[in-house]
Amino acid sequence: MVDLKGWTGLCLSFPRSSYEQLRRDERQYEILCRAGAYLLLGPDPSAKGLDRIYVGEGVRVRDRLNKHLRDKSFWDRCYVLTTTDGSLDKAHVQQLEAKLYALAQRAGSMVLDNRDKPTPLALSQAKEAEVAAYLDTALSLFPLLGGLPVLLDGDGIDTGTHAGRRPLNCLSVSPE
Repeated sequence: MVDLKGWTGLCLSFPRSSYEQLRRDERQYEILCRAGAYLLLGPDPSAKGLDRIYVGEGVRVRDRLNKHLRDKSFWDRCYVLTTTDGSLDKAHVQQLEAKLYALAQRAGSMVLDNRDKPTPLALSQAKEAEVAAYLDTALSLFPLLGGLPVLLDGDGIDTGTHAGRRPLNCLSVSPE
């Protein structure tokens, strides 16, 4: 885990095969009880050579992941974006979901699994700026987590201007 001062964000990355182990680890499972946005990734069975991505959010990410464990068989990797202090609320995570969805859609290099385009709740200008800054920092973490270059490449996509200058929290779980 990389824990640098000044940013309360937290990014959790784990393979599907480690989810049961993660659920048994009290500290890591507690992270999944927070509000957050998440990405499920895996090979697309119908599009040879392409990956599939599902972008979601939840007030308790754990509840959504438990559901997806049963009803979405394609994913083999998960990324969760949350905070160390529980400061994200429903409006924040819906904004994060919409922004992540838009990035994936613009990149066009993965098949989107979402049935509907996320529609975020309206936020004040200040909260909108908080979400944008959070996402900018979180996006700079993905290379450290070993993934998601698809969201970081492409014309007109903000790749994060704070990499190396903003505090980051990062936890990646690998199978034993």
